[in-house]
Amino acid sequence: MSDNVAKIGYPEATVRKYLSYIARQMQRRNRTVFMIEELQPDWLLSWWQRGLYLLLSRVLPVACFSTSIYIISGIYSFNAEFSREGMFSHLEWSQYIYDLQVYVVIGSIFALVDASWICLEKLLPVVRRCYQPVRFFLVIIIHTFAFLFLISYFTPKSSSDGILWLLLAPIWGYRRSRRTLETDIMPVEALGFFVSPALKGASIVLLVAFFPVFLFTVSSGYDSSVSNRLQSALVILTLAMLSGALFWGLRPKVRDSKTTPNQGIIGSVRNGLIYGSGAGFLVGFMFEYGLQVGSASKVAGDLDLISMLATAMQATYVDGSFIFTVLSMSLIGFLWFGGIDAIQHYVLRALLSVLGYLPIRLVRLLDYSTNELNFLQKVGGGYMFIHRYLLEHFAGEADQDSSQRKQAESV
Repeated sequence: MSDNVAKIGYPEATVRKYLSYIARQMQRRNRTVFMIEELQPDWLLSWWQRGLYLLLSRVLPVACFSTSIYIISGIYSFNAEFSREGMFSHLEWSQYIYDLQVYVVIGSIFALVDASWICLEKLLPVVRRCYQPVRFFLVIIIHTFAFLFLISYFTPKSSSDGILWLLLAPIWGYRRSRRTLETDIMPVEALGFFVSPALKGASIVLLVAFFPVFLFTVSSGYDSSVSNRLQSALVILTLAMLSGALFWGLRPKVRDSKTTPNQGIIGSVRNGLIYGSGAGFLVGFMFEYGLQVGSASKVAGDLDLISMLATAMQATYVDGSFIFTVLSMSLIGFLWFGGIDAIQHYVLRALLSVLGYLPIRLVRLLDYSTNELNFLQKVGGGYMFIHRYLLEHFAGEADQDSSQRKQAESV
């Protein structure tokens, strides 16, 4: 083994340590096949390591979101004012640093709330077994109080910023209520559209948006007729329901057959870029078009519905905020449909590498252990030990190393 190990660049003891760690975690979960995309934060052995993962895996996605919004703002300002000085000439780095600081605090709040929720589930197992809507309601309450503290510390520069910060509470709360340390990373290997969740999403949006839309379009002070205002309200509600149906109807699916290592995470990035961004683009377009329909209904006069909708469509493309809205919604769609899980996966991989549990180039080690050492065999996109006894042997080495480490720490 020593001569072959030199080819990969790892000492023999290091290779055995990596394989022992994998074997111990597989045995602990009663798994026979190791899939890279199934790595979860509970593979970290101590609570401070898991806490560090929670912090980094929450801060990095929102930092990426803040940076992307800054770039989109630069594109928007360039499109709106056609500056010859450059795309980002109207943006200030101090504003970017301030926004980045705010979103880092938001990510830290996510991590703190998630850690508190995990501890609560450990102390009170009944919380973990309670009905899903109850879990969602409890998580939303915790997040909302945390964000009220955020708003009291960082004063929003505009009402839209405050609304955006508060909207992050139910969005992340919905995600958090469905996940634990054992299921924090759920790759979006494939996406499918399901009718039942789509109808549920459309119904929720209808209940939430019904009264605000009608107050926005049917209130007094408009120059158009009552029928035009009612028609525009129905159009806006229809667009909102379609948006809700699209986001709720898209659901991740698990592929039964995988052919390449880490195919689930690669599929998450691909689905986020293609389907998530596409869905976000459509939702952003319908949002902007709905706003223009509401604006057109104020000055429509005696125009019929078709003429009013055509006027709104033309105004949608002329309005400079169209680019900002659709790009922002595309970014949210990418993150929601696989992007966040991909970021969290690679945060976990980086931590496992820094802590010495697994190498950063994990596929290279697994392929080497399969093709050169003959310890593993490839099964689709995963790996398994060639014999159950070999798995138990490496798992026993991991237990022995762990006990020796504890004895050394006690001394």
